[in-house]
Amino acid sequence: MFHRRLAFLSVVLFLLPFNLFSQTRRPGPTINPSSGMSTLDVLLFAGNSRLRNVPVYIEVSSAAGGPVKSGYTDNDGRVSFQVPSGARYRINASGPGIENRSITFDVPVGARFHSEELQVELYKGQTAKAGKGGTVSAATLRVPEKAGHEFAKGMKEMNAHNWAKAREHFEKAIKDYPQFDWAYNNIGVADIQENNLKGAREAFEKAVAINDKNPDAVKNLARMKLNDNDYAGGKTLLLKLPSATQDPEMLTMLAFAQLKTNELDAALANAMKVHQGDPDKFPIAHLIAARVCEIKGNNGTARTQYQLYIKEAPDTPQAQVAREGLQRLDSIALH
Repeated sequence: MFHRRLAFLSVVLFLLPFNLFSQTRRPGPTINPSSGMSTLDVLLFAGNSRLRNVPVYIEVSSAAGGPVKSGYTDNDGRVSFQVPSGARYRINASGPGIENRSITFDVPVGARFHSEELQVELYKGQTAKAGKGGTVSAATLRVPEKAGHEFAKGMKEMNAHNWAKAREHFEKAIKDYPQFDWAYNNIGVADIQENNLKGAREAFEKAVAINDKNPDAVKNLARMKLNDNDYAGGKTLLLKLPSATQDPEMLTMLAFAQLKTNELDAALANAMKVHQGDPDKFPIAHLIAARVCEIKGNNGTARTQYQLYIKEAPDTPQAQVAREGLQRLDSIALH
């Protein structure tokens, strides 16, 4: 079964029927609601101007890994959420024409209102200029207003799991703006949900052909290539993104591709780098590191990595793979 992750404005496929990524993340700690609720206003800016008339998808989560709330900015570049005060939060934002951005901040205990400004950056090669009233129009981001509205409608249908209707809106957006790589990406996601792998692959390929720096489209197409055992192709795609060696998700995918193409030193370095950030989010990196170490004869480190995987993801199918790895190492030790 295909799973879906609405990661910002454009959708990223988080799990394919590809065992490497069939894992769950532990829930973060709950927040004590006794501190009272606060209205959190998020305001988006591009340079010195408010980012108006561009529907940007915003996620707000507890910095400790708690539940996620999400929504779209309105025509004034604003979106509001009700959150418990007295906690630390993380905001993530993404959308057509802008780089994925995030900030972390604290909402003071007892604060009834809290406002955060988030500066977004345009993709390299694009420029933001203030229009009338100091706004940044959708056209400035190279996405015509009509196409942007159709895209937003498509996202709402995706949230409701209305895949066919979502595709219709994305297709209308592309008709108005043929270079709309984000819309092609989301058509691919809709096709995945309806088990149209051929259509999904074609849509992702079109998105990447238009913009090979679109992080969601590149990751989605790379996943399909890894799922098709085209490990060299998946690796090549991931390395197109400057963030490939920084983003834990892409590092995990890259490490797996490098393991499969026998680039063991690179695979181990990238797998170990994953957990310099969030230790529980991509436990599969431990399994990759363990396998590399086992191949290289570094059985002590391999054992540690297998054990870490079982500790972080004990209920996943790959936990049995890790246990079998430990059994092999035990057998070697006995001889």
